[in-house]
Amino acid sequence: MACFGLVRKHLSSLQNPIVKESIKLRDHRKFRFQQKKVFVEGLVPILEVCEQTSWRPTTVFVSDSHPLFSTKVPEVQALLQSSSSRLRWPDLLSQTRVFSVSDGVMRKISDLESPSGVAAIFEMPEPSPSLAHHKFVLVLDGISDPGNMGTLIRTATGLGWNGAFVLNSSVDPFNQKAVRASMGAVFKLPLQLGSVDTLNETFPVASSEWLAADANGLSAQSYLDKQKNEPQPQETRPRLLILGNERHGVSPMIKSMSQSISIPMAGPMESLNVAVAGGMLMHVLGPQVKL
Repeated sequence: MACFGLVRKHLSSLQNPIVKESIKLRDHRKFRFQQKKVFVEGLVPILEVCEQTSWRPTTVFVSDSHPLFSTKVPEVQALLQSSSSRLRWPDLLSQTRVFSVSDGVMRKISDLESPSGVAAIFEMPEPSPSLAHHKFVLVLDGISDPGNMGTLIRTATGLGWNGAFVLNSSVDPFNQKAVRASMGAVFKLPLQLGSVDTLNETFPVASSEWLAADANGLSAQSYLDKQKNEPQPQETRPRLLILGNERHGVSPMIKSMSQSISIPMAGPMESLNVAVAGGMLMHVLGPQVKL
């Protein structure tokens, strides 16, 4: 059997070792890091990873009923051809195991209420040993929602931030939902994982700008204006934007080491979603981006 000229094997048993491995990669952080593999679901996220980076899937699953197996479906052909002119589906999968799977198997390996019909396994990018030489670094402190995690990494990549330091208290950035929300950015933006002590060793408070998002802090623009008036501008210092837990905010330890900054609120809301607030602060405090 072939898919766009590629030989494929069929999987119908829920007990198949490859199916079991996929489920463990989807659900278990420890197993992902042991195997150094990432599970990604959805044709668009898979293409985004491949288009934005040099990464290619090692394994692809396509549901028997998915129109990807038909070269006569205009919508699928248009989506595949809308990818980079450098990227074509047969080339993308040239070194990949391709499996057609029963709808029952796809429902089992999917974490979506309505499975997309396409999933893949990628090698996990190696976390950066250090972001010490980067100027603009996003720090994620206790981010618990994988959708927010992925969105923040995607936004940081788009706005020109150099990397993200993910503290151990945060959700795994290679969680399936985080990967999907990042639209491939977790494979592109340098990520360092570690503790507060490692963060302080990498970016000593005395020689770095630690800016923690806090509703009661100085407005981000006021902070920038204040910096401009300093006798010795600190333009060469690394700038860390620290975003905290969706409910509790930045941890007390980090807050005590940081300058608190905020977004002035014109309406009767006390706070914003962390991904929304993070995007606004990254635009104001990061590299100059013309919108």
